[in-house]
Amino acid sequence: MISICIPVFNYDVTLLVKDLSAQAVREGIPFEIRILDDCSDDFFRKINVSLQSVPGVVYRESSVKLGRAAIRNKMAAESIYPYLLFMDCDSVIPDDQYLARYLSFCRSSEVVVGGRCYQEQRPPAQFFLHWYYGVHREARKAAERNKHPYRSFMTNNFLIPKKIFNAVPLDETLRQYGHEDTLMGYLLQKKGIPVIHIDNPLCHAGLETAEVFLSKTEKALENLFVMGKKMNFPAGFVREIRVLKAFSMVKKAGLQSFLAGSFCFCKKWMQKHLMGRHPSLFVLDLYKLGYLCEYAGKEILCCPEQT
Repeated sequence: MISICIPVFNYDVTLLVKDLSAQAVREGIPFEIRILDDCSDDFFRKINVSLQSVPGVVYRESSVKLGRAAIRNKMAAESIYPYLLFMDCDSVIPDDQYLARYLSFCRSSEVVVGGRCYQEQRPPAQFFLHWYYGVHREARKAAERNKHPYRSFMTNNFLIPKKIFNAVPLDETLRQYGHEDTLMGYLLQKKGIPVIHIDNPLCHAGLETAEVFLSKTEKALENLFVMGKKMNFPAGFVREIRVLKAFSMVKKAGLQSFLAGSFCFCKKWMQKHLMGRHPSLFVLDLYKLGYLCEYAGKEILCCPEQT
């Protein structure tokens, strides 16, 4: 029936795995919970290895660092059931019907995305930017996500038939963090594979400090540019991603160098603002566009196609 795949790096997944196992046992279905550790510290490996005794758990450790794409491809290849449920390790199941909501789709050929949610209470100041961004940009109801199903695709919580995953595996040449889900959503759209969104979120518990969040945002933008350049910036890809669409317009207007220079001048102020008590998502959007202009200026740019 279903293989639940949880790639793990430096996180205690005890509560997540025990909750999933209990729900699967209650449903009376054939299942496995595959945990693949991607070279975590000894502290976390010693905690998670004990989960081998939990019903349905298959625990493995990678001897080499695989990265976000390769580890998911490996888990899909090793799974034994025809439906794969992928989730991030820093997730919390909000209720006892989470798995049941997905099981009704285990007879279809659709990709099903459950969504993401965040804690309701405001976190400590150092985690506020990540939480604020998540609440306002990522935690959206299915009705809204279904308006642009491929643009809204996220790999933190989705069900996919194994045969479909094998047709659109994650690109292992992209070794850096970020936008793997963006590329997968685009490839699903190109192949005409249906993606539907339901209200079955996982809560994102692994909030990061504003400093780490901004650093990962920069790495993700670099990854986004590399994958776009690799495909020669197809119009459909650019059109679906707001920051790339804005970058394309800026470049076409001959303003890339100007914005890159302005970003260099304002970068420290923007970082200070975003790490402060009242960060603006508009400023974050400008930061992302400015960083992309700066980074692209260091690369040989293939001009994005326009429609």
